[in-house]
Amino acid sequence: MKHANRLIALFLAAGLGFSAAARADVVPQTQPARRTLFVAAWTTTLKLQAPEGMCFVDRTMAAQTEDWNRLRKVAGRTHDQILLAAFMRCNQIDGTGNWEKGAPDYGIVTWLDPAIGATTKMSRRDYLDMREASFRAYAGTRFPHLTAPPAAHRTADDVSVVLTGMEPGPGGDPGIANPSAVVIATTLLRHVPVEFTLHYAGAHAPDAAALSNMADTLAKQLILLNP
Repeated sequence: MKHANRLIALFLAAGLGFSAAARADVVPQTQPARRTLFVAAWTTTLKLQAPEGMCFVDRTMAAQTEDWNRLRKVAGRTHDQILLAAFMRCNQIDGTGNWEKGAPDYGIVTWLDPAIGATTKMSRRDYLDMREASFRAYAGTRFPHLTAPPAAHRTADDVSVVLTGMEPGPGGDPGIANPSAVVIATTLLRHVPVEFTLHYAGAHAPDAAALSNMADTLAKQLILLNP
């Protein structure tokens, strides 16, 4: 009798599990926003956190597929790095038409393989020394319509460049260009070379000093998350 009861309990548990799985397949597309994400860079797991007000794009959700695909193209412009994560403003991430009048506010984190390699044995200081001299010119190739300062900004945590100017609309249409401000920065996380980009559009985009500070703050935060 006890044996029979145990079998009945097992069948019930299996049935409940099946029902839960079936319900999981039809939940609404809009899920609680993610601000923390674990990603794999080959054999190294990195912990990422989006800036305040930003949430990670979930490429498995239909409402966010277009955002993910567009940001993957941004990351792949130079064909030398891999998109690890993308984020947008939390109140826009499930919206439609985010790209109709130009790029919205967004951020991406990329793994610099093969540009630098899967990992490097260099210290963070030596890596940043290597990147500092050429980083200003490199940043200009990623956003050729924007203007960079004479030199890159350097801290113990990152090298960054702020670019500002008018960015053409979708399809390169200069007739609907929007004011844009972008910061591109690089650092090492657990010996993995990464780059992150913060892009803001519109008249209320942060100024160069604010963007530079945002990059330094994010780099410091990511380093603390990946000791």
